Amino acid sequence: AGNYWQNHHSSSSSKSSKSSKSSKSSKSGKKGERHESNSYWWHRPHPTPAPTPPVCEPLSGLLTSQGDAAMNGNQARSVCDVSGNDVVVGVISSSFGCDPFGVFVDTENGELSSGVLVLDDDCDSNPNDEGRAMSQIVFDIAPGADVVFHPGLQGQAAFAEGIIELA
Repeated sequence: AGNYWQNHHSSSSSKSSKSSKSSKSSKSGKKGERHESNSYWWHRPHPTPAPTPPVCEPLSGLLTSQGDAAMNGNQARSVCDVSGNDVVVGVISSSFGCDPFGVFVDTENGELSSGVLVLDDDCDSNPNDEGRAMSQIVFDIAPGADVVFHPGLQGQAAFAEGIIELA
């Protein structure tokens, strides 16, 4: 089950096969690539797929975000036995709780921790609660993590202040 070479001599190249075989041939190349120095083709056998690690479903919510699958969160939780405990994740985005009913529903359905610390909120400039959506993704990936939110669309100085407050 290693790399191997296969000879593809045609009748016209059989006369030069001795010179082709005696020249140095490179074993680097792409599958099916013809090497000009000889008449050999490189073939790579299909690799055996690696065993799939056990899957541990997210520990939160009715729905699981695509962020969990994109980051292989299920594998991290099962293989490394992690859940985000003792980790604080800071989220900077537009707003968090402009729809208080949405925050309540997300908390009741297990989509969001009831312990999210909102340092400030901005329901005037962009009340789309994107920060709450980002916090839901964090909660899917690391349900044991503490989440702290600060808005980030109030200008550069306010953004920098948010970074300092979250640090």
